[in-house]
Formats: sequence, C-alpha cells, structure tokens
Amino acid sequence: MENLLELIFSLEGLFDEKVSSDFIRYCCIVLTSGDKKEANKNRDILNRVYRIRNDIVHGKKIYNGFEEIKINGKKTLSQTLFFYLKPIVAKMILFAIEKINKNSKLKNLTINSDDMIEKIF
Repeated sequence: MENLLELIFSLEGLFDEKVSSDFIRYCCIVLTSGDKKEANKNRDILNRVYRIRNDIVHGKKIYNGFEEIKINGKKTLSQTLFFYLKPIVAKMILFAIEKINKNSKLKNLTINSDDMIEKIF
C-alpha cells in the first residue's frame, strides 16, 4: 500500500498544492478517458483510491493490501488498485510532458483547469 500512496503523491505533484482531490480526480477522468465507459471505470478507481488514501493519511484505517473491495462491481484485493492507478498516472505524466514540450516557457510539469477546458472544448 506504500507504493499506492507514492503513486498518488506523484499524481498530486502534477497539480498546484491548493487543488482539491475532487479537481484532481475529474481532471484525470477528462484527460485520460477515451469514452464514457472508461470515464466511469476511472471514476470508480479514483474514488476508491482517494478513499483509501484519506483513510491511511488521516489514520482512520490501516490497509495491508488484502482487503476485499469492489471496483466496477467486481470484488478484488485492495492492492490491485495500484495496478489500476498506474496507467492513469502514467497518462497524466505523459500529458504534462507533452504540454511542457509544446511550450518552452514552462519550467515544470503542471496540469491546471485550462488543460481540462482545452480537452472539453
């Protein structure tokens, strides 16, 4: 579960520190999903990931990776979330790299609301 937390923190590092987890989740859904089905799947994954993240970070619950959870209606182990989250984070990092490659004025990998607006419209 430590690897899952590190992956989440890597994702959060792409955003301004004042950005809410809701914004991060919706940004990931918009920027990484190709269709409505994938968007729903990613939303379910990200909601579960953030629930676990918050439980661990705020000391509410300890996870060992063997807890049974439901993702998209299917039972799986909580450790499986790492493997579901990994491609989402990879896509977000690639998006940020492409963005910085297109604009030489940018000095770090960042994602913001303008990126979502451009994707939507």
